[in-house]
Amino acid sequence: MQKIPSMLIVISGPSGAGKSTLRSMLLKNHPELVYSVSYTTRKPRNGEINGVDYYFITKDKFEEMISQNEFLEYANVYGNYYGTSKKFVDEALSSGKPIILEVDVQGAESIIKLYPQCCSIFIRPSSIELLIERFVKRGTEDLQDQKKRIEEIKKELVKEKLFSYIVINDNLTDAYKSFENAIFSYAQRLNKNGGYR
Repeated sequence: MQKIPSMLIVISGPSGAGKSTLRSMLLKNHPELVYSVSYTTRKPRNGEINGVDYYFITKDKFEEMISQNEFLEYANVYGNYYGTSKKFVDEALSSGKPIILEVDVQGAESIIKLYPQCCSIFIRPSSIELLIERFVKRGTEDLQDQKKRIEEIKKELVKEKLFSYIVINDNLTDAYKSFENAIFSYAQRLNKNGGYR
């Protein structure tokens, strides 16, 4: 199987788009890829493991890390902090490893500005109705939070034009092929332009 060369891959998209599923599939098929585990102050969901899905830390610890400039990007989303370790990303890139980040749209915007050569991929279903249906089925938020999230989803969808690629996730098999193709297509572009700098 073709290996992913040294590059920074940023995946984003609204809640319920299938980012984590596609990212997990990619990591399983490409062991050369390094995943940057984000930090968060939110409580773990059922089945989530500290250090695997997220680093679950206190608000005080997160704010201490902000004050020490430890985050590449961070955001307060629905009352919880999320952030990406600057040191981890820089170390992976300087060691020549390909690295993947899964971040919210706000975080992706910041990273695209800092690393304009990153491969940025926006994941979404073909319609907002399908996205809302998936999100509501997940059942992790109460009705009031769902309404807030739906408004946020509408704002996030407008940002898709900032990304190098858009992957439509209606059928998982097709979406995964598009996702992987986007990464290899971007790797070819990087190769033609003299690699990642």
